[in-house]
Amino acid sequence: MRIQVMKFGGSSFASDEHFHRVASYIQGRVAEGNKVALVVSGLPGATEALRAKCLSINPEPSGETIDCLIPLADTIGAAYCRAALERQRVKVTTLYFSQLGLLTDSNYSRARIQEFDPTPLRTALETHDVVVVPGGQARNAQGQQMWMGKNSSDLSAVAVAAALGVKDCEIYSDVCGVYSSDPNQISGTQLVPEISYDAAIDMSLSGAKVIHHGSVRYAKRHGVEIVCRLNQDDFRVGTRIGEKGAPAVLVLDQRSVVLEFAAQAEQERAVAALSAIEVPFVDMARPGESRLAVTCGFFDVERFLRENNLQPRTLDRYLASEFRRDGSVSRHLPEKSTAQAFSQQLHDQLYSQRGHLGSAA
Repeated sequence: MRIQVMKFGGSSFASDEHFHRVASYIQGRVAEGNKVALVVSGLPGATEALRAKCLSINPEPSGETIDCLIPLADTIGAAYCRAALERQRVKVTTLYFSQLGLLTDSNYSRARIQEFDPTPLRTALETHDVVVVPGGQARNAQGQQMWMGKNSSDLSAVAVAAALGVKDCEIYSDVCGVYSSDPNQISGTQLVPEISYDAAIDMSLSGAKVIHHGSVRYAKRHGVEIVCRLNQDDFRVGTRIGEKGAPAVLVLDQRSVVLEFAAQAEQERAVAALSAIEVPFVDMARPGESRLAVTCGFFDVERFLRENNLQPRTLDRYLASEFRRDGSVSRHLPEKSTAQAFSQQLHDQLYSQRGHLGSAA
């Protein structure tokens, strides 16, 4: 079988027309003689809506409750996508978490892959042209539904590619690839045609809205190249994530939480606690300052630290990270009110456009 692995994010399905457009595109791939393993995310805003409603009922739900609830968004998205493919007369089926063969540990909301038996996928592809997989979900040894975390549909797609022995994984989103900064925040950004696994991981851990760091690590480990593509119009290729590429990039993480501790020992305890559950952060400690920035959002770090008897002060700052072509990285903590202007200056300096860089200590 000639298998292609594709993942479409939530922005791919903003309307019924978007579903039909994607289904028609996939039908074209099938007509070329390909089998398609298709990973699908929830509709735009669906995951956040489920989480917000749950927190309005109970601000502190159990991890098991979250892992039963949040994946529903991707399950619904997969069902809608299958319906659109059926309308195109594509021979399609769906494999849900209990059927997929993807086994994780029991770390709620951040489940880690332990093994992936490709037999169910290969069997389904023998009798169908497209197998739809809801992203981000798996099962543990007890058969419980587990969620692999925010943006983990990318990880599902990479894991599917690795399990099937496919050398690349196509990720489709509303931007065709990785840019020198977030175009919604910074003007004059440039598309990055290729980027190394390590650079993409560091950017993601710094809060960049690129392919999730866990997905890139898994891709690197299994030799899967990630191909970023546009999810509309010509579905063009934008960025390839693989063995090489060290671009100049500015990352402003407006979801970051910057914390200051009364003593270095307290910061070290926080670092150990966050590392144990694999929450991304950047250590910003300097002489006389004990700070760290928790990145990527979607985690109640203040509550978590309180539960670990730590009560740092939350600063009115964001993390800005400057990646240079020589591989060096500089970190800054600009005040929130001036962070975007400061980051624009950083980006301009990286690309030698204009601007004088001020202070963001």
